[in-house]
Amino acid sequence: EMCIRDRAKEPSVSLAVAFAYWHERDCNAAADVDDIAAVTKRINGGRNGLAERTRLLALAKTIWV
Repeated sequence: EMCIRDRAKEPSVSLAVAFAYWHERDCNAAADVDDIAAVTKRINGGRNGLAERTRLLALAKTIWV
C-alpha cells in the first residue's frame, strides 16, 4: 500500500497540493503586481528566500515577457 508521502511525490498530486496552498493563502493578487515580499510572507510567514525569489522573478521576466 502506498503511503501519503509517496502519493505526494506524484506530479499530479504535488501540483494539486501546491495550487491549493497558493489559493488558501490568497497569493494571486500579490503575485499579479509582483509583490514578492507579500507572496513570500503569505507562503512562509516571513522573508526567507526573498532575495532568491526576486532574482528568479527578474530572470523569468527576461524569458517570458
